[in-house]
Amino acid sequence: IITGWTHPDNTPGSFEDSEVLLIKTDGSGNEEWTKTYGGADGESGNSVQQTNDGGYIIAGSTSSFGNGDEDVYLIKTDGSGNEQWFKTFGGVDGESGSSVQQTNDGGYIIAGSTSSFGNWSDLYLIKTDGSGNEQWFKIFGGTYLDVGESVQQTNDGGYI
Repeated sequence: IITGWTHPDNTPGSFEDSEVLLIKTDGSGNEEWTKTYGGADGESGNSVQQTNDGGYIIAGSTSSFGNGDEDVYLIKTDGSGNEQWFKTFGGVDGESGSSVQQTNDGGYIIAGSTSSFGNWSDLYLIKTDGSGNEQWFKIFGGTYLDVGESVQQTNDGGYI
């Protein structure tokens, strides 16, 4: 399974018109299906994982939905890539989700960055339940640029 972003009209340009792209291949890399998700403004998919129910969870960013400039975009699909739900996280400034994993309790952990909370740009860690509802978030960082790129649940139930 592969995620990224595409322009719906297949012309080069800025992120403004992009949509999340999800491609499923067979074991030889042959395309089985392709889906896109998003609204009128720009979206990107940065991380995808298969979920316990055979569907997929995608983390990225959206400018079409949410609270501000750009927000974390979490999309849950079924095994055929049909959207089941989506959630956004963030404040009035820019956020992006870089990594998502399903957690032992069936929820999700997302790592990314935020400019709405903390300093200029901080690492943004978000924990949700299995329906994508935020349970908590944490901010990590100092005075300068801090970005979360990857997150995993550890054997003791924490995150690294």
